[in-house]
Amino acid sequence: MRITAIVGTRPQLIKLAALRPHLTAPIDAFVIDTAQHHDELLAGQIYRDLGMAPPDLLLPEPGDLHGAQRLDAMVRALDTALGQMNPDAVLVFGDTDSTLAGAFAAQARGVPLVHVEAGVRSGDETMPEERNRIAVDKIASLRLCTSDAAIEVLRGEGLTEGNVVVGDLMADLVVRLAPTARSAAALDAAAVHIGRSLMVGGFSYATLHRADVRESTRLRAALDVLRVSAERLGVPALFAAHPGTSAAIARPHRLWRLAA
Repeated sequence: MRITAIVGTRPQLIKLAALRPHLTAPIDAFVIDTAQHHDELLAGQIYRDLGMAPPDLLLPEPGDLHGAQRLDAMVRALDTALGQMNPDAVLVFGDTDSTLAGAFAAQARGVPLVHVEAGVRSGDETMPEERNRIAVDKIASLRLCTSDAAIEVLRGEGLTEGNVVVGDLMADLVVRLAPTARSAAALDAAAVHIGRSLMVGGFSYATLHRADVRESTRLRAALDVLRVSAERLGVPALFAAHPGTSAAIARPHRLWRLAA
């Protein structure tokens, strides 16, 4: 059975890392990366850190394309690739534009679609991700859900067949990698990178990456929460900043009065 797995963002690479060891014979898996997040710091390092082989096909980077133009470019490239590979099924993860592009390309080719993390909803349809989830679930033939609650959401939307609870790939990978992440070697390597020593239980960790959080008032509030939490916990906060978040923090603005 030939399965084409489509990824394009960091969370999808993480989910693929949890699933890929199980995509073995008789399954013939082919991985396409849409390059939605293809950057050495954002994606390239993740492949190496999680012990994954590079994608079988890396699509051209979208460059300055955004919104519908970027989606259209990804759908066209994926349609061409699927036409060449003729897979038995297409596998997509989550709720990004890469997920939606993969769903549209599979639908156009008449290839059954499998959606990992189906039925997840925020209740906010102003979010592009929410609209993507709903659209992809309507296209999918098989919806792989993290919980019974997701099954109920799908049933409420009239999708009663092809729904299966399989668990959470992100949680699976956390369990697998936790011992490595807590090891002295890993903490020492991180300490070299950030310039201060680390030990298990000696710091808190957080990241912010959504574009809407980078709006100045929201970002200020989020960082204030992080600062207060660190003070109350009595440990330093290690903030893994997305490049876009770092740029937002660096912009001069009258609201920024953040302690170092």
